[in-house]
Amino acid sequence: MNTAIETLVAYSNRYGADAGFVLAGGGITSMKTGDTLWVKGSGTSLAKITEEYEYIPSRQLQQVRDEYAQKQREYNENASAIAARRKELDEREKEAIDQHQREKDEADQQLQEMNNEYERNRNEAES
Repeated sequence: MNTAIETLVAYSNRYGADAGFVLAGGGITSMKTGDTLWVKGSGTSLAKITEEYEYIPSRQLQQVRDEYAQKQREYNENASAIAARRKELDEREKEAIDQHQREKDEADQQLQEMNNEYERNRNEAES
């Protein structure tokens, strides 16, 4: 029998028999050997599990690591794209605010010039 599985059975039996560690004697146990993760799935009492129980070798850990790294790269790419888009939108918003301020300043200046002209005309008419 596989030494890793023998060890996993021993730990499963030990902890499965102690109510201080498990609820209702069930659960999942696993053990890593090299690049393989051996898993005892749920549905069987830990205290009563034997070496004849079919332990499932998980996917190779390197495959899991590679998949995780790929997901992390995709996440980072998405996060970078989102950050770039946000920066672009922030710049556009600032540009729009600046344009609005320039237009307001220009309108204020025109209004001031019209008021000045009105005052001059009124003063001329009074004199």
